[in-house]
Amino acid sequence: MGDAATLYEKTGWKLGTGLPLLTVRHLKDNEPEVFAKTARFLSVPDFVALRLTGRAAIDLSNAGINQLTDIRVGAHDDALLARHGYEREGCYYRAVRPNRDTVVFFCHFGLECVLLSHLLNVSPMILWHGFCAAPTSVTTLYTEERESGIAYFRTAAFGDVSHLYAFGEAPAFSARFCETFDSDERH
Repeated sequence: MGDAATLYEKTGWKLGTGLPLLTVRHLKDNEPEVFAKTARFLSVPDFVALRLTGRAAIDLSNAGINQLTDIRVGAHDDALLARHGYEREGCYYRAVRPNRDTVVFFCHFGLECVLLSHLLNVSPMILWHGFCAAPTSVTTLYTEERESGIAYFRTAAFGDVSHLYAFGEAPAFSARFCETFDSDERH
């Protein structure tokens, strides 16, 4: 990672628990098997570009916030950019090149719900109103191939914040509303 000043110079962002770098570091330190299988670290715009063009690319307007990109040269600092091979076909994905790669997305709760709704074929309204994921939380999905060549996404964990507790940080109240209406918390 280097020191905080170098990080700021490279990314344009200060180290913080609300940004992806500490989440990636937590995966590397605490879930090395998941980290080792990670094929890409993508933001939502990068994923959309990949799906539309078939090419992994960095959206430089968002690259620095991931803190995994050196904005001075416009490239990821790691070399974990391998193709993963699942093509959408109606309500499922054709496993063109089945694999055990891990793809990591960094996005806020609203976009997470839209992405999950697409992958799981459910309305985002159910997710927006019935679920809550704090900033920097981790949601884990796996693909399952119950029939040869057909893959479906399955949620194994949603909104996990254990990496924050590991660094002595409490999860933010963002994305939540008050538990009782007479509370001073957000309404």
